[in-house]
Amino acid sequence: MSIGQRISVIVILPIIALMGFSGWILSERWSESVQMQNVMAGSGIIATVNDLVSNFQRERGRSALFLGSKGTQYGQELTAQRQTTDDKRGVFIAAAQPAILAQLQPAVAKSIEEANGALVSLNKLREAVSNQSIAAGDASKTYSAMIDRFLTVSLVIVHDIDRSQVKNAALASSLLQRASERAGITRATGSNGLAAGGFSVEQLVRLANLEAEEAEFISLFKEFAPPEIRAAYTVAANSAGAVEVSRLRQTILAAKPGEPVTDIDGAQWFKAATAHVDMLVGIQDQLLRTVVAGATGGRDEANWQVATTAAIAAIVMAVILGLGIVTTRSVTRPIVAMVSAMRRLAAGDLSVEIPATRRKDEIGQMAKAVLVFQQAAVENARLEREAAGHRARAEGEHARNEQAQREATEQERAIVKSSIGTALTKLEAKDLTYRMTGDIHEAYRQLQTDFNAAIGQLEDAMRSVTGSTNMISSGSREILTASDDLSLRTEQQAASLEETAAALDEITATVKKSAEGASHARQVVTTADQDAKKSILVVRQTVEAMDGIAKSSQQINQIIGVIDEIAFQTNLLALNAGVEAARAGDAGKGFAVVASEVRALAQRSAEAAKEIKGLISASTTQVDYGVKLVAETGKSLERIMAQVSEINDVVSAIAAGAHEQAEGLEQINTAINQMDQATQRNAAMVEESTAASHSLSQETDQLAGLVGQFQVGRPGGGDTLRAQLQKAAPHAFRQPAKTQLVSRTGNRA
Repeated sequence: MSIGQRISVIVILPIIALMGFSGWILSERWSESVQMQNVMAGSGIIATVNDLVSNFQRERGRSALFLGSKGTQYGQELTAQRQTTDDKRGVFIAAAQPAILAQLQPAVAKSIEEANGALVSLNKLREAVSNQSIAAGDASKTYSAMIDRFLTVSLVIVHDIDRSQVKNAALASSLLQRASERAGITRATGSNGLAAGGFSVEQLVRLANLEAEEAEFISLFKEFAPPEIRAAYTVAANSAGAVEVSRLRQTILAAKPGEPVTDIDGAQWFKAATAHVDMLVGIQDQLLRTVVAGATGGRDEANWQVATTAAIAAIVMAVILGLGIVTTRSVTRPIVAMVSAMRRLAAGDLSVEIPATRRKDEIGQMAKAVLVFQQAAVENARLEREAAGHRARAEGEHARNEQAQREATEQERAIVKSSIGTALTKLEAKDLTYRMTGDIHEAYRQLQTDFNAAIGQLEDAMRSVTGSTNMISSGSREILTASDDLSLRTEQQAASLEETAAALDEITATVKKSAEGASHARQVVTTADQDAKKSILVVRQTVEAMDGIAKSSQQINQIIGVIDEIAFQTNLLALNAGVEAARAGDAGKGFAVVASEVRALAQRSAEAAKEIKGLISASTTQVDYGVKLVAETGKSLERIMAQVSEINDVVSAIAAGAHEQAEGLEQINTAINQMDQATQRNAAMVEESTAASHSLSQETDQLAGLVGQFQVGRPGGGDTLRAQLQKAAPHAFRQPAKTQLVSRTGNRA
């Protein structure tokens, strides 16, 4: 990597780091901007949902009044309210089109789709209210469940907001929605009770709980709401309308169950409760405007931060890049010129001008060092020219000396050629009887003596080799004959062992199968024995479980008797309470109703206890019969286990005998196989020895032929030595038997 590239890397690394950091900041700010944009888009949906929920709450209250009056009052008001609710529903459906939902977050779109799906049951609910086929409490619960679906939409929209100011305002709006819903349910419950002419205990308890829940949501709302919204709510909560609603609620809660509230009529209550709900909805609208304003400010601030960060990052990167380019050029240009001069100097151009020698920095020091190298190269060139002249004079003197040496050598060659050349020609013709006898130069006299002595020794050695070759030929023939006989006998023995091993393998396989069958039978019988023992344990445990069930049934009978007695006593107490309530007159009507319900409950408990007692008695009889059957099963299994044990002993003895036989035959088979393998290896070795003997005989004949090519003197006693050897070992001089080796196939059954 060049210096310029390294400097570029040093410049690029901080630029990359700056780009990464800037990208992270831009991503965060852009994400916040998109989030605020989604909040602004969702605020319109929240406004639509709030408007629709407010009308659903009014319709719920009108329906409660209508059902409480048993359809005699508030029919026209309910019809008008339904028309208004349908108009608001159309606005919500238009805002929940697929094209609009596709622009929102998936969770928000899913929540809106679920809320829209809840509207499917609205027509059926309205029909039930119109026909008075549904209780007022059930209708109110159905409306409340539908409204809760829509309230969930607002909570999902503000769930993922990161900006604390906007998120707190959005949470305050959602909490105020919940408080408004409790106020709406209170309005519907109060309307139903007033229209019905009195409140039940359940309705009064529900009203008290709703008031407490509304107060709790208002308290949470105050914790998250901005100061100006809290101040606006405080003013609205202290208004005359709010005071009137509080008074009416206390009047209703102070009323006695079942008695009419004479100081309040349904229209008065509905008007005051609706004003209270509208007050809460108005605070919600203010909060929603606060959320939109905060989201708009957050979006604008995030966009400004995005633009500012991008501009600063671009300026800083441009400055770093410019400084890097200037630095790179100020360093690389003189270095490139220096490299070019050094290359020309290395190529032999000693006249090149070294640049930057007047600079005071490191590059100038480098140029001065290169200038020293240039001066040294000029001096070396001068010294080389002087050395070349000296070498030329020395080479001329050396050439004259070599010419004189070549002329003397040619004279000696002419002398040696007539004597040594002839001797070498005879030796090339394998004539070991020739000797050098002519006169030669004194310098080659010792060479003549040594050549004659070496030829004489070589002639004696070749004569000894000829005798030894004859003896080797005789021994190789004897070895060849013995190898042929041994090969034939080994082949016959190997064939016999192979047949024996094949037959023994078949016997061993048969016995082994028998042993395996006996072992398998023993395993099967052992498994059956173990299963029988386990079955006995299971039967015993079953008997114990049956006994436990019987005991539990007896205890349950006792408990049911106690329950029956309690029901009887409760019935008496309820009867006495009813009598006392009748004596009390109108003041004891409510207590008389409670006593009647308790008496009916006691009677149902007694009847249920009798039915359970009958079922347990029948179950006890069946359990006793089951115990007897399980006991008989256990005895049968014990007899089967004894018989299986006897069979297991017999099969074990058979399996042990078969296993011992199989092991004995396996050992015999192993020994035979080892003998067969050893015989086969011996046969292979004999075949190799026979082939080697034939090869040795052929090589001996070739050696005798080669030795016979040399001309040597007549051996003294060579025929006598052959005669003595033939007399001592006549079998070595007979012709080898022409036997043909039998190749074994090695196939075994």
